Amino acid sequence: MKVRRLVELLYQTYDPEQEVIALWWGSEHFETKAGVWEKAVDIFDGQNPPSEFRDYISDIINDAEFALEMEEEQRLKSELAIDSFLDSEAEKELER
Repeated sequence: MKVRRLVELLYQTYDPEQEVIALWWGSEHFETKAGVWEKAVDIFDGQNPPSEFRDYISDIINDAEFALEMEEEQRLKSELAIDSFLDSEAEKELER
């Protein structure tokens, strides 16, 4: 797919402020005979999307969900520690 068409598709399909994951390679990354890259792009564009990429993105999403859960768990532990400390300090103040 040409860059021009890719940009058109992005604007037609997505809000410019939407988060997306994008992967791309250009012919500058591979040395090939004339016409090979264009044929490879045609083959790739004919797939809907390759299942390997879908699986890879699913794995990344699962990793992100786990990371967010761990961050939330850590935040809750920190809040509990602060609350416990403040309760302890308040009790000490009352005993004085």
